[in-house]
Amino acid sequence: MFFGPRRGRKKAMAFGERFKICLHRDRDSKALHLSSSQYALLLAHCQTPVNKTMEERMGRGVPLFVEPERPEEVVERIVYLLENVKDIQRILLENLLKKHGDCEYLEKYKKDGKIDVQTFRERVPLITYEDIQRDIQRTAQRGKHANILCCEEPVHFHQSGGTSGGKLKMLPVTGSARETLVEYFVMIDAWFHMKSTVKRTSAGGIGMTFFFGGDCLKTPGGHDLLLVSSWFVRQSMSAYRQTPERFASPLEVILCRDFAQSVYCQLLCGLIRSAEVAMMSSLIISVLATAVTFLQENWEELCNDISTGKLSARITDQKVRRAVSQILHTPDPELAAKIRAECSKDTWAGILTRLWPNLRFISGICTGSLLQFVDHFEFFTDHKVPVVCLVYGSSEGAIGMNPYPDAHPNDITYVFLPQMGYFEFRNIRDSSVVDISDVVVGEDYEFIMTNLSGSARRDMGLVYQAEAGRLDCRAQHWVPMPMGFGLNSMDGHGQCYGWAKVAAGAYGLGMNGFVGYVMGEMLRMKRLWRYKMADVLKCVGYIHSSPEFKFLGRENTLVNVAQEIVHEYEMTLAVESAAKLHLFAGAHLMGYTTTVNVKSFPGHYVVFWELQIEHSSAEGEHQEELEQCCLAIENSLNEKYRADRNMGTIAPLEINLVKPGSFSNLMQQAQATRCSTQLKQTRTYKPDHPAVQFLYSAAQHKFRSSKALTL
Repeated sequence: MFFGPRRGRKKAMAFGERFKICLHRDRDSKALHLSSSQYALLLAHCQTPVNKTMEERMGRGVPLFVEPERPEEVVERIVYLLENVKDIQRILLENLLKKHGDCEYLEKYKKDGKIDVQTFRERVPLITYEDIQRDIQRTAQRGKHANILCCEEPVHFHQSGGTSGGKLKMLPVTGSARETLVEYFVMIDAWFHMKSTVKRTSAGGIGMTFFFGGDCLKTPGGHDLLLVSSWFVRQSMSAYRQTPERFASPLEVILCRDFAQSVYCQLLCGLIRSAEVAMMSSLIISVLATAVTFLQENWEELCNDISTGKLSARITDQKVRRAVSQILHTPDPELAAKIRAECSKDTWAGILTRLWPNLRFISGICTGSLLQFVDHFEFFTDHKVPVVCLVYGSSEGAIGMNPYPDAHPNDITYVFLPQMGYFEFRNIRDSSVVDISDVVVGEDYEFIMTNLSGSARRDMGLVYQAEAGRLDCRAQHWVPMPMGFGLNSMDGHGQCYGWAKVAAGAYGLGMNGFVGYVMGEMLRMKRLWRYKMADVLKCVGYIHSSPEFKFLGRENTLVNVAQEIVHEYEMTLAVESAAKLHLFAGAHLMGYTTTVNVKSFPGHYVVFWELQIEHSSAEGEHQEELEQCCLAIENSLNEKYRADRNMGTIAPLEINLVKPGSFSNLMQQAQATRCSTQLKQTRTYKPDHPAVQFLYSAAQHKFRSSKALTL
């Protein structure tokens, strides 16, 4: 492989110096020669269509839905990355250890004063957040960098969205990730633009983007502390100002610190401009579900505002009032009457397409425990509007992307870009840890992550499945760019291999430091070493030399009753399967979570359900169907649980039906205590958690089945 004496030589030399790559100059042609692995890295760095428009984009913020001038070239560049994952992963880890090997955290794991790839794998442990919490707190307390977790000074701190069991986590960011996000979105949009029929049909419309600015606090050391979602919105402010015509709501509404006022005004602006709306989106689809619930509770007041042309007194933020008044400038009683007519009907089936007739797609993270919300939106759109899920990421870093943007959420898979971090996987079955090149199709794994901002091996707890020999031609020209927005934590333990030889099977995935260059910019995120992320993934095949994974759920273990082990992802699959197969006609599961009751004897599992019922029948009239749901959930759990239940050491599982709006209220309470507005519903709670007491108080009916389980 070589770069000619003219085109790209300066970039190649600069790249070689940065990565300590030896580029051999040919005496006759004066070309720069390098190995195939070095060539792959150079392609990632040098073959980006750099033009004035792109530079202007990077200077003014992060556009949410850009359309690159040459998306086909972006897709081609991604293919190079997928074809060379093994070499890129090796070089990435080597350079990461060279750069940060002298940090305090890695010092204690050195062998003979050095740390190389082999020493890293043998000595650096897999960790959870609790293992490095003191180191993070020490970093936050110091105004200046002290080389604790890495040899780079943090510029600010991110706060996670509270999706890991409801706990908030503070994570240092060692450099501006804005450029990373710009390039990430350029790649996402290039792929979406080239491969999605949904994207093409929505051209020319505007978006209702349910994002929220939130607050920015300060650490004791003077660094900014803010939610990842809030940071993302702040980075997008320039894009909003440059292209306000592409968004239904003004920027002031997005930045409003009061969640309820922001949702109200976003819905109001979207209703006023309903004929123009082609897309609804949020980082996490549960936020959109909360917005629909808010609409159900407040549509009459919204109609009154539209009819009179006057904004409700509930909006007290003066900047928001002034901005919304530019949209709500004249009374429109005709539009208000149409909205009233639709919202006052007996059923809300298809309500979104009735209120927004030109809606073409809904976008947001909707895998794992969020899959239940897909059923909501299929109901609210009468199965006429697809739900699109493009990104896979977390507070800890960017991870992956969906290569098939038009796939139904039930069929979504992800691929990982090798320059985004060093990835390892812990096999759920035997706890062995492998590199991505040794993942086996069909196996389940936890994901272990080492990102650019650190070198600890964090187990990301993501489990993937691989199917031997699968290579889908649809994806031959695409590799998703990983990205993180305060979603899930990840988890893992074990042994590592390389990306290129991942075999069919199930593994846990790990990620070691972003060292790649994308479109000429170095990726710089939080520093975490071999960090356990607690998501469960299944390897289902390969795209080029990169494994393809399906997200299964969280690896967190429920609080057990009789030494049985039931994982969160196992309970999630059981609950959603039971609801889909056994709920009575017209009933839709709107929210759920699980805990245990250990005060009774014997103890038992408790599942809180919130139902939306199309017709006027009472929940208590369907005792037989709901008892069948209880039985179906238990029969879907593991053999140890079923045996203990039949022996009587575990009492029958109990479903508590809570009153409508309970989970929406729970999420608003979480937001009020500085959990992210992008918060997912926590699927498992300890019995003493305040949320459990709130849900018990909201319970209206209880059901359980005493029938024996199938063994």
